[in-house]
Amino acid sequence: MTPFIKTNFDLCTGCSICQLACSMVHKMGFNPRSSHLLIHHKRENLYHMPVVCNHCKNPYCMNVCPAKAYEKLNNGTVVIDPQKCVGCGICVKYCPEGLVHISFETKKAVKCDMCQGYPECVKACPTGALELAFLKDKVVAAEQKVAAVEQIDAIQTSEAALTDSEEALIESERCMTQADSTTTFLVKEKKRAEEEI
Repeated sequence: MTPFIKTNFDLCTGCSICQLACSMVHKMGFNPRSSHLLIHHKRENLYHMPVVCNHCKNPYCMNVCPAKAYEKLNNGTVVIDPQKCVGCGICVKYCPEGLVHISFETKKAVKCDMCQGYPECVKACPTGALELAFLKDKVVAAEQKVAAVEQIDAIQTSEAALTDSEEALIESERCMTQADSTTTFLVKEKKRAEEEI
């Protein structure tokens, strides 16, 4: 299963505890600017949007790296080998989320590494704005949604078929009523003719 950090911006208070936890793990100090995630404060701090590395299926940072310092692990996590990184900064320019940067201390590219599968930012978040999820969960949710839609379609089709059957039954009953009326009329006419004779 491929892990990823799911963000729920509606639960984010902008407290930056996640950034402090991240910077402590990777920099051994509390500095939000040294963390590997961002928080965008919007509309006069009315809401806050945490931004984390997507560990993209087709990572631009990895594709453009001339030193081949990036590696995509079996679980889908994209990591950097500091021994191979030359600090050129090309990956920084191509990350669509702006979550790769050059370390001031090492002059090497750094980014989220999912803390080996146990993200400290997720552990530290007090509101649940960040949560660890798995790609399989996305697939299951999508399959459940498709199944629900198919079930609704089946019900609607059944209802439509039932409506057609009801209409056919009503039409049949109308024809039978007309036939009965015609038969009654013919019987009366025959009886009247016989009486005249």
